[in-house]
Amino acid sequence: MSDSDSIRDEIIRCGACRMCFDVCPSYQLYLDERFSPMYRLLLIRKILDGEAVDKLAARRILEDCTLCEGCDGVCTENIPITEAIKQALEKLNGT
Repeated sequence: MSDSDSIRDEIIRCGACRMCFDVCPSYQLYLDERFSPMYRLLLIRKILDGEAVDKLAARRILEDCTLCEGCDGVCTENIPITEAIKQALEKLNGT
């Protein structure tokens, strides 16, 4: 099993509790769900599944994350959101 398969298995556990919204600096700045950790997980799942995404928009949404790990600390499912974001960016950037 690859790292991306493992992360994907973790991502699908997201229960959409929205706890991450309260601690996310970029969500707090924009007040736009696209910049929330929960939305980023949905986007990452598409990327890891090989679905077509607007790469420019996806890169902006993922790169706007400060990688502060606040969402990791409040996630009720203990999903490694920051690690998932890093892996998705690597995949988008082809590294």
